[in-house]
Order: sequence, then structure tokens, then C-alpha cells
Amino acid sequence: MGSLTQIHETLRSELNGCLAREAFSDAHEIQNCILLLLGSMNGAQPLERPARMFLFRRMGDKLEVLADRQRSRGEELIASRFQHYADLLREMAFTE
Repeated sequence: MGSLTQIHETLRSELNGCLAREAFSDAHEIQNCILLLLGSMNGAQPLERPARMFLFRRMGDKLEVLADRQRSRGEELIASRFQHYADLLREMAFTE
């Protein structure tokens, strides 16, 4: 997960996975992340640092909630994947 396009494609893939598992509340949360991302990609200009930091931290927070939800369901593999995404997004908030 590096560019905004890669993040979008990763989230879309996870959204499809949630829908296939009939995890509709998780799909809703991922859809919200996608909408945040698409809203930020709408402009022609690159994201300014404060907006990028806010976006990545907010998406990281949402994905961490999903990771916790998966852990409570005993879905450790999915939980670790969402946690990994959350950690990467938070790192990206400060490095790009």
C-alpha cells in the first residue's frame, strides 16, 4: 500500500472479501474508508501534508477498529491484515 490508487485497490479488494463473507458491518466501514479516500483523490492537486495526515490517521483508526472486531470473532488472520493496514497508513501519514 503506497500510492492512493494502491490503497484504493486494496480497500476495494477487502470490501469484496467482506461482502463474500457476508460481513456487512465490516463492509460498511471499509466503504466509508473508500469514500474518504475518493473524496481526497477528487482534486487535481496533491494532498497537502495536514490533509494527508488526517486522511491516513482516520483510515488507520477505522481499520484498527475492524482489526479489533475480527479478533473478538476469532478471525486472527483477517485481524492481523487489518492491523497491518492500519499501521502502514499511520506510518504513511508521517513519511510521504
